Amino acid sequence: ELRSPDFDVLAASGGGRMRRAGLWLAGGLAAIALAAAGWTAFWHYLAGTVRDDIGNWKAEREADGWTVDLGAVTTGGFPLNLTVRADAVRLAGPPAASRWRWDAPGVTATLHLWNPDRIAVSAPGTHLVDAGGRHFAAELAGAEAILARGRDGIDAAEWTVSAPILRGPGGPVASALAFDGRVAELAPSDGGAPETARKNYGFAVRLRALELPAGLRLAGGGAIDRMSVEGAVRDLPAAEGPLRGYLGAWREAGGVIELRSAALERGPLSIAGSGTFALDRDLQPEGAMTVDVAGSDEMIALLKGTGAIGDLQELALRAALALGIGGSATGDGRIRFPVSLQERTLRIGSLRVLKLPPVRWE
Repeated sequence: ELRSPDFDVLAASGGGRMRRAGLWLAGGLAAIALAAAGWTAFWHYLAGTVRDDIGNWKAEREADGWTVDLGAVTTGGFPLNLTVRADAVRLAGPPAASRWRWDAPGVTATLHLWNPDRIAVSAPGTHLVDAGGRHFAAELAGAEAILARGRDGIDAAEWTVSAPILRGPGGPVASALAFDGRVAELAPSDGGAPETARKNYGFAVRLRALELPAGLRLAGGGAIDRMSVEGAVRDLPAAEGPLRGYLGAWREAGGVIELRSAALERGPLSIAGSGTFALDRDLQPEGAMTVDVAGSDEMIALLKGTGAIGDLQELALRAALALGIGGSATGDGRIRFPVSLQERTLRIGSLRVLKLPPVRWE
């Protein structure tokens, strides 16, 4: 058999390259297998750590007198997410604090491992709340939230609730098309250490297509098109003790609620305002606002329909509007009023509109 020397050299050279390629392929596959095994081990370690953290949190709360029942707690979401689900949640405050209880049909939290500082929470269904002996049920077609983690824990949250219906012992209390909002921690007021500084929180809340019970509906019925509030809560002390004592400490620290904007719209009625509120020495709300109103007839009908004013007060308010007493035109068809709340008395300008019942903090 005749073979060319050049052919033998070429065959030997090609075989060497094939062997080297095979080694590279085998090494690559081994590296992938090791990485997959390492990621799997890391995911299971993380899932176990989260389960341990939940167990430790539950034990700490129970040691403080809380009632905590999470039902079956399961983890999932491998390989890119870590999902934790508690299939039935029941929390109740300790006897020393205000009496409250929350029952949820189930809560799911999802952590995307490529973005560990944001946690997605989902909790649709019927939530039962008992606050100071008053029972409510919140039916939520959808309930989604995003929690942002900072250096010292959760420092911001935003949520969207779809088609909420709030029911009391006598039936539906309120319903809406959507309820969304956000809360975020702001810089501390006193510049102290993070663990001792008083807290400030900004907030924004919006309701769309809000239906109220018969006694609070606007004249002519129908939903409130939009209601929104944006502002900040200042100088909150560390959360501890019964609610009344905590609110007293907040008042002593100079705590206030700043309403940067508050708005209500329904057909021709539009109300927008801003102001500041706090608590008086009896822990009753007090404050002052400046309010712009378009559709003053609808506003009076609202006050009259809800029983806030009687016939004489209605006549006085209409006369005040006609004469420009207590209010001033803004130039865009609106009337601007000063509104105050002091010693549980609500006033529009100098007109006493409503005496509020005392708020009992339990």
